[in-house]
Amino acid sequence: MDPQRDWREVEWLRVTVLVDNITDMLSEPPAAAGAGAGAACSYTSEKHRHVAAVRSGAAPCLDFRKGLLAAHGLSLLLTAQPAGGGSPRTLLFDAGPDALVLRTNFERMGVDAAAIEAVVLSHWHMDHSGGLPAAAQMIAKAHTATAWASVHGPPPPAVIDVHPRRPARRGALLPDGSAVPFNADPKLSELRITGATVVEEHAEPHTLCGGCFYVSGAIPRQTSYEGGNPGNATQWEEGGAWQADPLVEDERFLAVRVRGRGPVVLSACSHAGVVNVLRAASLAAGGDAPHAVIGGLHLSTPDCVDRIQDTVDDIKAMAPALVVAGHCTGWRAQAALVAALPDRCMPGTVGAIYEFREPVEEREGGAPA
Repeated sequence: MDPQRDWREVEWLRVTVLVDNITDMLSEPPAAAGAGAGAACSYTSEKHRHVAAVRSGAAPCLDFRKGLLAAHGLSLLLTAQPAGGGSPRTLLFDAGPDALVLRTNFERMGVDAAAIEAVVLSHWHMDHSGGLPAAAQMIAKAHTATAWASVHGPPPPAVIDVHPRRPARRGALLPDGSAVPFNADPKLSELRITGATVVEEHAEPHTLCGGCFYVSGAIPRQTSYEGGNPGNATQWEEGGAWQADPLVEDERFLAVRVRGRGPVVLSACSHAGVVNVLRAASLAAGGDAPHAVIGGLHLSTPDCVDRIQDTVDDIKAMAPALVVAGHCTGWRAQAALVAALPDRCMPGTVGAIYEFREPVEEREGGAPA
């Protein structure tokens, strides 16, 4: 299988932020995520949905007790319409740090777990993997939901897609060489639920859901300044020695080719450096420049502050139509990106929905979707 050849275009892509570090109901998006003819995508916030529910009579008030939960982590729900027809395909990219946050936000956003065909883990870090068992359980429950199954029949097992090199534990490396451990990542046995899920381990590039979603392999390190994160530590065997692990080589990005737009890149943490990620995505897409990047850019830690300006300069030179800098980007890098790209950059927030479609002028007859 040639993943680049099998990677197909989609007519539209919807990205729903289920878990991110912050919640922000009130801020309006930049011009790139608006309703104008030149916008990169349409945008809906948590506030927009609450207001619409009140106005339609579905809710009596904007109830702040039913807001979404933010947490240090990331989870994105992706739904894409294949070009040329067929049913939309849905994939979950990462699952946040724990079951509580993921389950709560699934419920409050009305996520249909039965529609999820695959769950991709970007890399083995608890703020991305901790909610995986809950995701597998919600998919399994949806398989047996009477109302859904009576109409559609039981869906095929969802693929839980992970990197084959799973560490025993990861943590933070301190200056004196000691390590502060994180929670252990879920075991593969926790993700296998008979009849509902199947775990696949991939280190190489591949596609999922009929070729709609491209999952990278190892990300080439090309820039001179994106040297990894010296504060990362890994214990490869239970009870073994802690080792410096600045490269986190198991991280993979995900990308979707939207017709008339180019690749939309989802990068969970960008341990390889977001510029390296964007260059690798462009290469995989046959040289097409990234239309947008959404996710964590990992510029928040002290060892990354010195690379912020170089990163901003290179992103600006690549001219993506939209940058959504969330999770581990950090406020300094967010501020620098917004200053450099005021109409094209915004912080990531839980509950945001971005929808990318082919530009109106490129559709047949110029008719709107």
